[in-house]
Amino acid sequence: MSARVFPSGSNFRPPLKKAVSKDSAHRLRQLRVQSLWASAHVFGIGAALMMAVGTAAGATFTDDNWTSLGSGLNNTVQALAVSGGDLYAGGKFTMAGSSTVNYVAKWNGTTWSALGSGVNGYVRALAVSGTNLYVGGDFTMAGVTTLNHIARWNGSTWSALGTGMTGYYVSALAVSGTSLYAGGSFSQAGFGTAHNVAQWNGSIWSPVGTGVNDTVYSLAVSGIIWGRTLVI
Repeated sequence: MSARVFPSGSNFRPPLKKAVSKDSAHRLRQLRVQSLWASAHVFGIGAALMMAVGTAAGATFTDDNWTSLGSGLNNTVQALAVSGGDLYAGGKFTMAGSSTVNYVAKWNGTTWSALGSGVNGYVRALAVSGTNLYVGGDFTMAGVTTLNHIARWNGSTWSALGTGMTGYYVSALAVSGTSLYAGGSFSQAGFGTAHNVAQWNGSIWSPVGTGVNDTVYSLAVSGIIWGRTLVI
């Protein structure tokens, strides 16, 4: 089975195939939304994957399939993650609906809410592991807690991951088992040298080999029989 990934953009239209019944189209529309929410936080191309799912099933796609989430946010969304029935969004916004949220917010299916006091700078990446939400970005603080570009939200409080990163920002996150991988533009993770990519094992940061020589914008983990592969 092969997958096709289509380019996204305002002028993009997926190829159309034969029409399907109204009931089938309704089920496919639901599948599209589930695919968008489930894939966007992992690959950063949720819309393209959503189009591919619909096309493979032989369904058409129109603007009628989109549903607003309340009154939305007041600036750009750069990352999404799903945990249970909750959708998390991170980006450049400070308001979600009528609530002050400071760059990261939760949608519970009905309303937007803040995650504590939020953070003090842009959010570029989100990842979920169990009941924890990991957040990466330009920020250095959440309230009075020093975070240095990466943080954990456990549903009630923010906490740091060691001393965080020394550099500009974290722009990619991926979870594999008990490990969290972070990529971005930084030269140090915790107290050790880490060139733009690092691993958090729950207690300390470590480099991933010798790292890479430029900014990391996306990460994905691929499970294989004898171990796992991190794709940058």
